[in-house]
Parts: sequence; structure tokens; C-alpha cells
Amino acid sequence: MGRVASNQSIQELKTMLSKREVDNARLRDQREQLNAEVLERKQKESVKYASMQECKTLAESRSERIIVLESELKRLKSRLAAEARDEDLMKFIFAHEANATSSDYINTFKNRASTAEKKVVALEQSLVSLEHDHPDVSKCKKTEAETRQRLAEAMAELEKYQSIFGGSPLPPDLSRVTEQLKLKDEELQQLRLVKEQQSQAEASLYVELEKLSTSWEALDRQVKSKIFDLSQLEERLSKSGLEKAKSENKFFAAMRDKEAVDVERKNLSRNLEKQAKLLERLHESERSLRDQVTDLEKEIMSFRKACALLKRENQKLLMDVDEAKIQAEHVQKEKEAMRASTSQREVQIQAAFARLRATEDDLVRARKGVEQQAQEWKKTPAGTSQNKMDGGEVQSLKELLRCSICKTNFRNTIITKCMHTFCKHCVEARITTRQRKCPACNILFSQSDVQTLWFQ
Repeated sequence: MGRVASNQSIQELKTMLSKREVDNARLRDQREQLNAEVLERKQKESVKYASMQECKTLAESRSERIIVLESELKRLKSRLAAEARDEDLMKFIFAHEANATSSDYINTFKNRASTAEKKVVALEQSLVSLEHDHPDVSKCKKTEAETRQRLAEAMAELEKYQSIFGGSPLPPDLSRVTEQLKLKDEELQQLRLVKEQQSQAEASLYVELEKLSTSWEALDRQVKSKIFDLSQLEERLSKSGLEKAKSENKFFAAMRDKEAVDVERKNLSRNLEKQAKLLERLHESERSLRDQVTDLEKEIMSFRKACALLKRENQKLLMDVDEAKIQAEHVQKEKEAMRASTSQREVQIQAAFARLRATEDDLVRARKGVEQQAQEWKKTPAGTSQNKMDGGEVQSLKELLRCSICKTNFRNTIITKCMHTFCKHCVEARITTRQRKCPACNILFSQSDVQTLWFQ
């Protein structure tokens, strides 16, 4: 049973090992697949990174182009403001960025107007309070404000005339006025020529700008085409990287197969070496077995001689067996004689039983008579001494009836082989402990020789 259990445990361990090997192979395949996926993703990420760098350079070039266009827009807005003779708008354009819109310009003027209105409201409130408190002072303030406003308007007109006629404090005469008008006309002609020259220069600049824009657009298209070519090349590189990864995986798989074949070859070479060693051992064991066969043949010869001797001894033993049979027949006859004697003994035992039963009857009658006499003696006081004597006899009789082994129980069992009586407990104890000898005469007895003794 132990060997079967050990074989079963070995088989279970072998199955567990095979399952573990299968799991290890599956995990190795999964690891190789994951490594291949990681390599492919790394290749894709590297390609994406290169295309992203190219896109960044393109975005930077376009941002520079946007900055140039914004500066050009600022210049054109300032030119339009100058043509419209709007000095405030020109100052606003120069003060702010090119992306500032007309809504921003309007909001600034709204803010200025709201602040001016607030100041006016505050001044009016102060004037109203002065009218209530000091009406003369308020009238003076109003007249002063009106004169100041008129003075500002006059100064503005004076500056305008001074810009046209010069800044002489004397009243101009007609000749001088005509001279100044000629000078102004000449300046105006010069300015017109300068304007025409500037317009032509601007036209040439615009042509150059258009050429630059067209060249820039051509370069932009070229860059885009290069980027697209680069993306195609990156796609080709990614495909080639994937093919390279696949070929590397195939190469690694082939190398693994080669390693497995090498391991199998090494295992086979080891097995061959082991088998060669086993063959050598088998040859040696064959030689030893041949030697053993020769030794065994010698032993067989000696055994044959011993068998011949044993046959002769067997014949002698057969003769002894015949003699033993004769002796057995003699013993059988003695046994029959013993049976006859035992039957006679049984007759004697039955007679002894009859005598014992008679003595038991006598003892019972004697016990009853003794009890009656004891009751009578108890009734009469004169018979105390006689009672004591009879009590001693009764005690001696009781001791006679008790078992001679335990001195406690009464005799109720008889051994029919020797007719000695004991208590049942002591006889059963002898039988259980296999001390089957009579305690009184040491005669052997069996369980069939034990009978119950009845006092009737």
C-alpha cells in the first residue's frame, strides 16, 4: 500500500511539473510578445516625435510670418489715419499693438468722455452750491469760464493761421502774403512730388512684398511637401521598424529554437553517455552473473549430493514413521483402556455425588435442628453455656462450609475429577488464569470437570 501511495504521489508531482512547464512556456511566449509590442511602440513614438519637431518648426515660421503681417497692418492703419488727418487715431495706433481694433479706440474715447462728463457734473454742482451761497462769485466764475473757452478757441485759430502765415506779430501786407502763398504752393508741389515718389516706392515695395509673399508661399508649399514627404518617410520607417521588430522576433524565436535544440542535443548526449555507462554496468553485471551461474552450478551439484543424502535419510524416516504408527496403535489401545477406566471413574463419581447429596441432606437437617435448638436455648436462660458451646460448633461448621481458598464464599462448585469443593469465583479464576490444577491435590482438570454443588 505504501509503495502504491508513493507511486501515486510521484505521478501527481510529475503532472504538476508538466503543468508548470506548460505555464512557464506560455508566460515566456507572452513576455516575448509584450517585448515585441514595446519595441514597436517605441519605434512609433520616436517617429511621432520627429514629425512633431518638424511641425513645431513650421509653426514657428508661420508665427514669424504672422508677426510681420501684424507690423505691416499697423503701418497701413497709421497711413490711413494720416490720410484721414486723424492725429488722435494715429497716436492711438502707435501707442497700441497692431491687433488693436476700432472698438478699442472707441472705448478709450468713451472713457475720456465719461471722465470729462464726471468732471463737468462735479463743477456744475460746485457752481450750483456757489449760486446758493455766493451768487456774485458764481457769476464771476461763469464769466471767467466763458472767457477761458473763447480764449482757447481763439488760440486754436491763431495757431492754425500761424501755421499757414508764419509767426510775425505785425499785420501782413499783400506782397508778403503772395510770396508766402507762392512758397506754400512750391512746398505743396514738392510735397506732392514726394508723395508721388513715396507712392511709387510703396508700389515697388508692395511688388517686392508680393514677390516675397509668393516666394514665401512657394517655400511654404515646399516645406509642406517636405513635411508630407517626411511623414511618408516616417511611415516607411515605422513600417521598416515594425518589419525589423518582427524579423528580430523571428530571429529571437529561431535562436530560442536553436537553444532548445542545443539543450535537447546536450540532453541526448548525456543520455547516450548514461546509456553507455549503463551498458558497461550491464556487461559487468553479465560477467558477475556468469560467475554466479558457475557458482550456482557448483552449488546445484552439492545440492544434488545433499538430496541423495536426504533421500536416504527420508527412507530411514519412513521406517521410523512405521514404527511410530505401531507405537500410535499401542497408544490408541492404552487410550481405550483409559476411557474404560474413566467410565468406571465416572460411575464412582456419580456414587460420590449420591453420597454428597446424602451428606448435604444431613447437613441441611442438622442446620435446621441446630437453628431450632439455638432458638430454644435463647429462650431459656439456663442454657447460656450450652448455647456458647453450640455456637462454637456452628462456627466450626460454617468454617467447614466456606471455601478453603478465599475463606469468604461458601462452597458451591465441585471438581468431579477429584471431588474437592470450592467457591465458583475461585474455580473460574483458576480457569481464566489457566492454573487448571486442584488447589487441594494438584490434579489437572478441565472446564468440563467443573460442576455446581447443590445443598437440598
